[in-house]
Amino acid sequence: MNTSGGSVEDNGKTDAAISDACRRSGTFALLISIVVCLLVPYWQTRPNEMALGRYLGYRFNLALSLEKLDANPYWRQYRATRPSVETMSISELLGAEVVQVSSGTESQAKTKKTSSGAGTGKAGGSKQRTQVPSGPAPPTVLSVTIESRTKIDDIATIADLLRRLNDSETLVRSQRVSNFFSFSLARWVGKRNNLVYDNVISNQCFTGDLQEPRSPNFPSDYLPPIKDEVLRKCLTLRDVRELTQFEYPTVSNKIELGEHVGQEVNLTPGSFPRDLFAASILAEVFLAFVLIYFNAFAHEAVLSTAFPASGTMFAAFSRSRILLGLFFLALCTPLAASIWLAVASRRVALFICALLVALVVVWTVWVLQSKAYFTNLWRRKGSAEAASAE
Repeated sequence: MNTSGGSVEDNGKTDAAISDACRRSGTFALLISIVVCLLVPYWQTRPNEMALGRYLGYRFNLALSLEKLDANPYWRQYRATRPSVETMSISELLGAEVVQVSSGTESQAKTKKTSSGAGTGKAGGSKQRTQVPSGPAPPTVLSVTIESRTKIDDIATIADLLRRLNDSETLVRSQRVSNFFSFSLARWVGKRNNLVYDNVISNQCFTGDLQEPRSPNFPSDYLPPIKDEVLRKCLTLRDVRELTQFEYPTVSNKIELGEHVGQEVNLTPGSFPRDLFAASILAEVFLAFVLIYFNAFAHEAVLSTAFPASGTMFAAFSRSRILLGLFFLALCTPLAASIWLAVASRRVALFICALLVALVVVWTVWVLQSKAYFTNLWRRKGSAEAASAE
């Protein structure tokens, strides 16, 4: 606002009102920036929680697959003819087939007929009937036998779940969620490895290296996976049943059965959505709106002929290079928080929000620098003292 036509007192009140609006909006922007920074740890731990959700899903599905296997009529028929089926390996059961034999009968009528001929001669004479000889009678009943082989799909599902539970990244990230899951997963993996090693020693089910080679830079909590072929050949069905019930996860909170393992955001009740992505978007939108508000009043402030007017926020921070540097850092804090959140989340929408915040921050710096407000900040000390002396 141009204050050249008003009184000095009115100009001073206007400058003070503009400064107060900038102070309040700037403080609010810093508070929202702190909230944005507080959301970053949630995004950093999100991959671990998603891995734990996959691990829990695999464990529940493994128990469900065993229940479906026991209820499968083909499996019941296969188990009835093989008493030692529980000691068979998963690899052997993958090739198991149930043979279904069906037979049918078909009746067939006689198609051959006896041919007879009778003729009447002239009056007072007769001709004897002659019978044509025939071959053996055709069969009257046909028998058809159909043999079909059916694989048991539930065995393949169990083998696939064992492979998924052997993924090292899923196990390592899951145990990082809490100490409880760290101890539980360590015990479960140890139980699985012991079952495999016992069968390797007693049955010689596999020869060679049992574990996958470790990467050179593996973390301290790394859980080396066992080769999938070893799991299939050295785990029996009885072992899988025992492994399924060992350290079986319990869910006390129904929310844990949803997309994520627990509540993601719990800052202030009712202030933010519990969904992490929605809370991040909302915080970024608030931050951009407050920065636009600050930018609008910064435009008004630089229109004053006395900018930075004495007694205003801009004059107070321009008294020394340290205060001016702190003001510049405070102005860049929302941008740094938005970029940090976007990098931690790796979401395109949050990168777009960070770009919007960056545009507003750069625009605000450009508006203030149009009056050479930050010139003393990056000017050398000698030249700054010379400029102040002039």
